[in-house]
Amino acid sequence: MNQEFVKINLERAAEYISKHGWHQGDYYSYRATDAEKLGLPADQSHPPACALGAILATGPATADAVIAAAAIGRLATYLDLPDGVGISVWNDAVDRTAEDVILALKTAAETSTPEEVVAEALEASTR
Repeated sequence: MNQEFVKINLERAAEYISKHGWHQGDYYSYRATDAEKLGLPADQSHPPACALGAILATGPATADAVIAAAAIGRLATYLDLPDGVGISVWNDAVDRTAEDVILALKTAAETSTPEEVVAEALEASTR
């Protein structure tokens, strides 16, 4: 798998939250009040999203689950969360901010996991 797609997915997720807003408690918020806060029509097609929702919303047009899963894995590795704490719990923490989430997505985009480094090396060796 091309790790550049994973990087792009994470960068686009950060841009999505910057542009459309951040959400806690679910992947997306479709409430009219959230849209109104952002100055958007209530039926807008790009609702505020949590970190995972933004990754899923901005994945490749083919909705490649492998790339989305790799992007989620890279974010989880970057966050280095304790056992039993997933990205959703991290995203939904009371003291979490949109800026925290955007920064984590952008930084994770620039950070390869050890597994990705090995996979890229193996792929390059077979070309």
